[in-house]
Amino acid sequence: MRDLGTNTQAIECFNKSIELDSQNPLSWFHKGCALFDLFKMQEANDCFSTAIILNYSNFEIWERKGLCFFYLENYKEAIECFNKCLDIKPLYEPILAKKAKALYSLGEINEALN
Repeated sequence: MRDLGTNTQAIECFNKSIELDSQNPLSWFHKGCALFDLFKMQEANDCFSTAIILNYSNFEIWERKGLCFFYLENYKEAIECFNKCLDIKPLYEPILAKKAKALYSLGEINEALN
């Protein structure tokens, strides 16, 4: 799903899925992932927000939402999402590294090293 055509087609499919069942968090999540791959971070983030409302305890949704904020250079929001992810899946190394990068980007070097 890395090329433009495939992502665009995937988004169309997820839109249809959402029309049929707007309460399916996976449809919102996967639509967000396709938008993320197209670097449409705000739209992706909106999808992840909806997915979180429907499935608050999915760490992958929090991870992707945090990445959207990170790429939008909203590091404080990214850290909040990464913390939610770590609440669900403590010591998840990829998120610990991403959180450290966000802290470093805010100039919080000592905290990033911990």
